Amino acid sequence: MSEIAHRKQELRRFVLRTLSRMTAEDRRLESERLCNQLRRILGHPKGRCLLGYSPMRTEPDLTDFYNTWTQLGGVLCLPRKSISHEGYEPAAAHPSGPGLTIGAFGISEPSPEASVIPWSQLDFVMVPGLAFDHNGNRLGRGKGFYDRMLQSAGGEKLGIAFSVQQMGIVPVERHDVGLDGVVWADGLMPVTEVGY
Repeated sequence: MSEIAHRKQELRRFVLRTLSRMTAEDRRLESERLCNQLRRILGHPKGRCLLGYSPMRTEPDLTDFYNTWTQLGGVLCLPRKSISHEGYEPAAAHPSGPGLTIGAFGISEPSPEASVIPWSQLDFVMVPGLAFDHNGNRLGRGKGFYDRMLQSAGGEKLGIAFSVQQMGIVPVERHDVGLDGVVWADGLMPVTEVGY
């Protein structure tokens, strides 16, 4: 294991311990504030396409924002395990759950019948993770799913994080894909420099 890979593994353990100490109420309140920030930052959604995510227990829940987004005419997609190739693809979704199935890792994803949305049509990509820094670097769970998706995705790539996930420096490797900004409960942190 390289030095950087070792540092990433240590940071993952630290952040997961920190996240496990957040109460359900802490997560709910901070998720609510994140939804409000996204409404303010992204503006009117009519005709715009957003790739969201179905949250794991330790990730911000953006369902309330997704509901607003679709009610105001925005298109919501969620990642779905591709039927035709290895990897994930954006598929049309409804935030309240109709047409969702349980996919890999017990995470909700659009059913096989849902329409695939081309990567180039995405205006925004919401990116969960474990840790983020001011350079747009993100530490994921270590499987590379989001890095592979982000290589194909159009639009602005925005990290979505609880305040405890903000780090001074996140170690990165060449395959790690940078973000255009990170949204916290307190607002948007634009990226000052993307890179490794």
